[in-house]
Amino acid sequence: MKRETPNRHVEDLVVRLERAISPPAEQDLRAMARTASSRPRPLPRATRARRWPLEPRWTGFLVLALVVAIGLGVGLGALIAPSGTAAPGPLGTGFLPDSGWTVLQSGADATPERQALAVASSVPLHPEDSARGIRGSSGLPYETLLRLPQRGVVIVALFTLRGPYTWQDEYYPRRELPLRVRDATRSQFYSVPVRPDRPLGQYQLRATANDHYVELYFYFGTPTPSPALLTTAQEQLDRLIVGSLTASDARAARRQAGADPSASKLIDRTLLCKTGVSGGIREIEVQADPPIRALDRRGALKALTGAYDTLGWTSEYGVQLSTQCKSAQPIPLTSSGLTGGTSRYAEQFDCTVGRNVLVRVRAVFRAPAMLKRVRGFLEAEGAVREGELAVRTQSGKPLAYGKFVASKSTRLYVAGNCVRDPNRW
Repeated sequence: MKRETPNRHVEDLVVRLERAISPPAEQDLRAMARTASSRPRPLPRATRARRWPLEPRWTGFLVLALVVAIGLGVGLGALIAPSGTAAPGPLGTGFLPDSGWTVLQSGADATPERQALAVASSVPLHPEDSARGIRGSSGLPYETLLRLPQRGVVIVALFTLRGPYTWQDEYYPRRELPLRVRDATRSQFYSVPVRPDRPLGQYQLRATANDHYVELYFYFGTPTPSPALLTTAQEQLDRLIVGSLTASDARAARRQAGADPSASKLIDRTLLCKTGVSGGIREIEVQADPPIRALDRRGALKALTGAYDTLGWTSEYGVQLSTQCKSAQPIPLTSSGLTGGTSRYAEQFDCTVGRNVLVRVRAVFRAPAMLKRVRGFLEAEGAVREGELAVRTQSGKPLAYGKFVASKSTRLYVAGNCVRDPNRW
């Protein structure tokens, strides 16, 4: 009978815990498990071992109580996460909150088709940014940044699951977690100054980590952040979680993104398009951009109507076609009968045309891509090795032809009735 007495105490404790703690929903348990397992925590510093002050039978008793508590809702996340402010909902890829920081995150896993967003701020978010919430956010807490004090830091993070086609790998170098602020660069080519009268320090960091593309934007209250301010940002960056999907879920998401059989490395379409009127004249604009790495400019060719509506466009990033046009028979891709050559600067020519024109866009992708309907256009995204654009009248008279080779050159040829626009360079 004496041996049964401790067991009875344990059973009584379990019953009390079950009554005191209500079990969480299944989705909350999964979120807590992802939070605990998304990123390995650093090992604690070595210390002298302390003698366990309790008798062995009480050791087993406390271990059992801890297991029951975790199973009933205390959760590993509650045991390891410090205090802070976070958006309601499960914590997927994003920041663990820290004392003194405001953290918002979308609470959903990133996929190849959908980004996950997280924001961490060392100052309280402005009411307008906070009220908008993460779901209504554009990724730029604008009102907060306008008022950011000199010692303030805001970090915006975008996450995309690495897709089935890895053409973006060259833009996102592989890096180990935790990421380092010292690897960030000034983001002048990627964003305009948020606060020109009192400039912020704006930096960008790209990385591939845990099978995700990660894009980080750092905003400091001063254009030249001090070592102490950089340390503050680094301490929060150390709490970045990347990759809450399991390996099998990640593979399934990639297969789904690349399962469409219409995906191809070659997209070649010819369209019959109506032209717009500008200043009482029907005309079409043909634009060409040469690749200039120093300005982060990529090769591109575009045909627009006189109303500045895009008819056909291709660049090193992809293809865009107007859904207002109709499919037509292919026209020749040749510069015969036209004059021009290699474009050294961005160029635009205005060509007088009739009611309709034929536009052909041809692009060779580095990996299979597919056209999708997006806001009145058919678009295909991906790295393009070379692209071509041809424009002719409905009767077949050549108006323009252009070709670019990625990272090398762009050539443009036009008819005699096309006039260069001096305002584009």
